[in-house]
Amino acid sequence: MRKVKDLKVVIAAMILVGAGSNSVIAQPNKAQTKKSSPQTVSTSSTSAKADSTSSLTPDPATSTATSMSTSISKVPATDTAKKPFGIEVTLETSSTLQEPGDVDRKAGTDLLLAPSLKISDRFTISALEIITQETTGFKDTTLSNLQVSLIHKELELSSVFKLSPRVVLTLPTNEVDRKDGTYRGSGALAGRLLYDTNSLGFNSSGFYQLSYSRAAHGFDRKGDWTTPNKQSTLSNRLVAEFPVYGGFSLVADLRYILARTYAGSADETFEHSEELAYEINDNASLAVGHNLGGSLFKSNGVDSNFKVAGNQDSKIYANVTVKY
Repeated sequence: MRKVKDLKVVIAAMILVGAGSNSVIAQPNKAQTKKSSPQTVSTSSTSAKADSTSSLTPDPATSTATSMSTSISKVPATDTAKKPFGIEVTLETSSTLQEPGDVDRKAGTDLLLAPSLKISDRFTISALEIITQETTGFKDTTLSNLQVSLIHKELELSSVFKLSPRVVLTLPTNEVDRKDGTYRGSGALAGRLLYDTNSLGFNSSGFYQLSYSRAAHGFDRKGDWTTPNKQSTLSNRLVAEFPVYGGFSLVADLRYILARTYAGSADETFEHSEELAYEINDNASLAVGHNLGGSLFKSNGVDSNFKVAGNQDSKIYANVTVKY
């Protein structure tokens, strides 16, 4: 009964945080003069270090931050902070596949900072901030939108499955989102179902996460007054890790995201990442990987736009992660 009571407390907190403001007014017929950086790319960092409560990935439907971070890294089965305070730091470099000097090439370096604080036996507060230095385009330095999460300890469902409920609050610390997109923040409710099949004789671990987020904006369109802002998002995410040899493992991350604008139109996107990770020790790891994402359908709204790889859309990355 205690687990059920704890879960009710978390769900009640989620409802309060995720309600979000619906206040938005139509964009006036005057475009804002804010110039967007052409370096802006897919915003969804796929950092998924599931052994840490810091795995708070930016919501691609409510954020347009310029971070190119795509790190997945290791995915052990546990998702509970083991120390009162912890922090993960990841340094990552990434690039699209165009030749150096190509005006369409996008490249940059990201510094991911993910501290966590255990506030009770059941709850942990965690945060994620990404600092990006672009090495092409305008070579801007940007901050992602700051994410703060309240995470309940795992509820053990069986020898294979555990449930980790969480609430995520996103603050508008990215300047482009805040000024050009009039982004005011968002609240999200998420349930992460972790699995570990070692007890069944098959060495694999990971999670499935379903999350719903609701954003608040000053206007229903961005500064160009033609691009609609997205009010709500339903995100599906599946991450799986497969150890292969020694400290090496293969990790896959697949997302399907359904977003709706203030006018009610739908936008479906996908993203997938594949990574080869190497665990140096319990506190350090290396990884290289590939990431691709975009609209699920072509402009006609019928033909599939899903791709495994592509010269114009694929990104490759390499990173090192240390944690305390």
